[in-house]
Amino acid sequence: RMGIDVVAPDVNASGGDFTVADGRIHFGLAAIKGCGGQAAEAINGELKRGGRFRDLYDFCSRLDPSLVNKTAVESLAKAGALDSLGGHRGAIMAGIERALAAGASRLADRKSGQKNLFDALDDAPQAATPPPAALPDVPPLSDLEMRSSEKEVLGYYVHSHPLAEYKDILSAVCTHGTGDLGDAKPKSDVVIGGLVGALKLSNVKQPRPGSTHTRYGMFDLEDMDGLVRTICWPEDYARLGEFLQPDAVVVVAGSIDRRAGSEETNLIVNDLVPIAELWSKPARSVTVKLIETQHDNATLDRLAAIVRRHPGAVPLRLVLELADGHRVLMEADRDKVAWTQAFHREVVDLLGPDCLRAPIGLAGKKRDAETSRRGPPGRSPAGVG
Repeated sequence: RMGIDVVAPDVNASGGDFTVADGRIHFGLAAIKGCGGQAAEAINGELKRGGRFRDLYDFCSRLDPSLVNKTAVESLAKAGALDSLGGHRGAIMAGIERALAAGASRLADRKSGQKNLFDALDDAPQAATPPPAALPDVPPLSDLEMRSSEKEVLGYYVHSHPLAEYKDILSAVCTHGTGDLGDAKPKSDVVIGGLVGALKLSNVKQPRPGSTHTRYGMFDLEDMDGLVRTICWPEDYARLGEFLQPDAVVVVAGSIDRRAGSEETNLIVNDLVPIAELWSKPARSVTVKLIETQHDNATLDRLAAIVRRHPGAVPLRLVLELADGHRVLMEADRDKVAWTQAFHREVVDLLGPDCLRAPIGLAGKKRDAETSRRGPPGRSPAGVG
C-alpha cells in the first residue's frame, strides 16, 4: 500500500535482518524458515570477507556445514535466495547434496592444512576464476512447485502469486477483498475469491434437527491482500465439500460473522464455485466504467463494436466518470450482452483492469438460525467436536 518494493532474499545481497537499500527493503535471510540467525550471520560474514558467491559449489565450500547445514541450504533454495548462483531452482535443489559433500571435503582439507589442486590454482596470482561447477541436468520446477516452496519458507509468494492470472475476473465478480472485509457490516453478504488454505475437516456433535449431515470445513480464504477465516457448515459442506481442496482457487458467496465486542471477522459460506466453473454461473448484470479523461470517442466506438459482437440476455449498464468529478449511470436499454470469457477479455483489453463489474448468480444469505446455533466460526466453534 505504501508503494515500497520488498526484494526477494538473495545470499549475494541480503543481510541477516531486513535491510534497506536503494529505497527498497531486502528480505532478511534469518526470516527464512529453516535458515535461522546463526546461518544467516555466517553467510553474511563470508560474503563481506570473500565477496560474492560464484555458484552453489563455491557457496557450500566457503561455509561451515555445522553453521549452514543441509536444511538451511534447502530452505534458501526454496526461497529463491540461491537464484543468483546460476542455474534454475530444480537443478540447484538437485545439486545441494553433492555440493555440500564437496564443500565439506574442501573444508576438511583446509582445516588439516592440506590443499587440493583447485585450492592451489585459486591461490596462484595468475589463476583465472574457475568456471561455475556443473549442476545436475534435471527439469525446472513448475510455477506451482516454486510458489508452494516460497509459501512454505517465506509465508508469501515471490515468483508469482497463484491468483495473479485470475486478477481481472475476480475484480469483476467479487464485491470485496480481504483488505476491506473489516468495513463490512455483520451478517452482510459478500462475494470474495481466493485460495483455500489451512483446511480442517471436523464433525459437529449433533446434526441440525431434520438433517443427517455432521461434516463441516474450516479454512483460510486467502487473496492477494490477506486472508479471512471461513467456515462451511454441514448442510452446505454436503453439497460443496468436493470443491474444498488445499490450494484450490474458489469464489465464495458468504455472510460476515463478527461477534459483539470482537474485531475478528469471519466468513460463513453460503455458496462456492471453483474458478474454472465461474463462467457457468450467470451474471445478473454487467456494468462497464468509462472515464472521460482516459476514453475518447474512438474508444466508445470500439466498445460498441464489442457489445454488438456479443449479444445476449444480460442487462448492460455504463458508469461515466466525468472530468468534473461527477458520475453518471446509464442503462443501455437497447443492448444486452452475453457474459462470456471472450466478452470480458475484450472489454478489459480495451478499457483496462477494474473497468467491469458483473455480479454472478451465487446463493445469498442462508438461515441465521444455523449460524447462531453453531456458534462463532473461530478456531474452536461452539458445539462442535
